[in-house]
Amino acid sequence: TNQTDPQLIKIFLNESDQRLKALCTALADADAKGVARQAHTLKSTSRHFQDGAGGLHEIAARMEQMADQGRLEEAESLLSTLEAAYTSLRSKLEQRITETR
Repeated sequence: TNQTDPQLIKIFLNESDQRLKALCTALADADAKGVARQAHTLKSTSRHFQDGAGGLHEIAARMEQMADQGRLEEAESLLSTLEAAYTSLRSKLEQRITETR
């Protein structure tokens, strides 16, 4: 399946690293549209690698909604949770790459 395609996983991880950096920058700049855009992309791309309730997809969706409503302080308060969910998903996906070799 696509979920275990090592090349697809590598692309997702690479792009997600960049999205997280851009998200942090947008938060630091109080750029609600930028936060919403990066959270939306993380939400959309992580959907293909479902990681359950409380996972990256769900947290990114909440962050996107907050940013769309101009609630940047609340969105920022989710950042560490989002980063932890990404770290967890990243570990699982890196394990899949190892298993498919």
